[in-house]
Amino acid sequence: MSGKTGASNVAARFLPPDNALATACVLVVCMVYLSTLAVNHSEAEDALYYAVDITRGSPTDVFHPNHLRFASLNRLIFTVASMLGYGGPTMPVMQLVNTLASMVTLSVFYRILTLLRLPCLIKVVALLMLAFSYGYWWYSVEGETYILPLPFVMLSVHRLVRILVSSRTSSHIMASSDVHTRERCCCINSMCCSAL
Repeated sequence: MSGKTGASNVAARFLPPDNALATACVLVVCMVYLSTLAVNHSEAEDALYYAVDITRGSPTDVFHPNHLRFASLNRLIFTVASMLGYGGPTMPVMQLVNTLASMVTLSVFYRILTLLRLPCLIKVVALLMLAFSYGYWWYSVEGETYILPLPFVMLSVHRLVRILVSSRTSSHIMASSDVHTRERCCCINSMCCSAL
């Protein structure tokens, strides 16, 4: 019995059950996404243009005015994959990049919910609701531009929520007589709520 308890303590210290459950959920979602990658790209005509630019376009073609980083990052990853022996089309690489960005977004979303001190069941349900919502799932398995910026947006929201929930900052803001500080706090709070 003591060996079991010792192993449980070691496991709990390195991978708390809450994080293990979140990791398991994200891995299951990833497996579902990878098994449902879009094969028909008729709705993703922009993605087809990006795929052509990534494989055959000039260096200036990969810097689309509306999506500066999307094609350039995908071209870099496609070039590295080609150097490692990948000989297939561009679209699966773009889809894989989106799926990985989606997994990062889901992980950060779970961390935000953890910062808000929500119960484990609510966090898992919220994570799965986001993951299996139609639009999020569709763009996570398609070669479109909409998912790739989300990890950065969610990391920004994570930082804002972390600032808001820190007791030192909260007590400082509440004790502050500076009207501008309280207004900034309300603005950050509104941004976090609207982002979630």
